[in-house]
Amino acid sequence: MATPDARVPKVMEVLIDAMMNLRATETEGIFRVPTSLTELEMLRKQFNSGDYACAAMRDAHLPACLLKLWLRDLSEALIPDYYYTNALYCDTVEDRQRLLKSLPEENQNVIVRLFELVYTLSKHSAVTKMDLNNLAMVFSPCFLRCPAMDPLVVMENLPREGMFVRGSFGDYCKARDALAAATAAAAAGEQENKEAADQEASKVEA
Repeated sequence: MATPDARVPKVMEVLIDAMMNLRATETEGIFRVPTSLTELEMLRKQFNSGDYACAAMRDAHLPACLLKLWLRDLSEALIPDYYYTNALYCDTVEDRQRLLKSLPEENQNVIVRLFELVYTLSKHSAVTKMDLNNLAMVFSPCFLRCPAMDPLVVMENLPREGMFVRGSFGDYCKARDALAAATAAAAAGEQENKEAADQEASKVEA
């Protein structure tokens, strides 16, 4: 699986940076609260022209809405149609990880960068009111698009699509928490070793 610092399209990185600079982690309803359609359309045209300036953005909702729009406007969902049916029946962590690792590298890079954003936002859900369940609802259409033309099939598949995305978000967040805990434990161990070494050195000097 890709890493959080893997290369992603510039528009995605610019919009995420803008969100963070505009205090997305302190913004209630981030990704859920709509923004001005006029401003959103103007920013979309600006970005499409290759101008990624963000100075005129007033709050985190605008870059968040454009990021969501950009993801939904991609010619193909983050999970391509070829993998769609398998994704619906990924009921375990192992199943989801296996499928995600089988995706094209470009897709993996974008997905992991999005996972990292979700992880960061989830740590502030008490303020943003956007927990993993809410974020999964927002991003499910970006991950999976039912290829069937029958509206009934589309509706029937929505719960399983949501389960896949919510499960994947949860898997990533648990893995990141475990990594953070291991890193903290290792740092604490190094500090203890250093203090012990300093004590021994002071005894020798004495």
